[in-house]
Amino acid sequence: GRLTARTSWKEFAKRVADEPAYAAINGNVGGSRPRELFEDVVDELGDTLSADAVAVTAALGDHVDAALEASVEAVSSMLTAAGGRAAGVSAANLGIILGDMRAAKQEKAERAIRKARRAADDFAAMLRSKPLPVGASWEAVRPEIAREPAFGALTDETLRKQLNEAHAAALVASGAEPGE
Repeated sequence: GRLTARTSWKEFAKRVADEPAYAAINGNVGGSRPRELFEDVVDELGDTLSADAVAVTAALGDHVDAALEASVEAVSSMLTAAGGRAAGVSAANLGIILGDMRAAKQEKAERAIRKARRAADDFAAMLRSKPLPVGASWEAVRPEIAREPAFGALTDETLRKQLNEAHAAALVASGAEPGE
């Protein structure tokens, strides 16, 4: 349990520097060096982690979202109850797998937010670039801009309408006359 697939050499070397086994291996003039042995073990643990991740993902199936909200112990119990290969996954590997899955879910959510923000920005820029009549209603403007790529990229109709109203208000505030 002191060494996982994600343990760094620097971190591990600090922990074992004072141990007699480390000193004995480090003193060898022939054979593998401690770092080489460490890297071999980490590679093996990485292979096991990859296989465990596949097994856990398959075992969780449709319950992935629930598992991401649960503790490692709770997920381990779920996997034990389900049986199969995933039931034997170590707590250390399960913690790493769940951490990776949570990070991937967070990254996906952040990408979706950035994409939505870009779509809204593109839509607002498209409104500013179009010679739309000042004071026209959303229903009158909508058909004129519906074929624009920025219109299709922004799928939230309420947000489209709000952005159009904000654009129209900005035009009026800048002194543009209705109908221009």
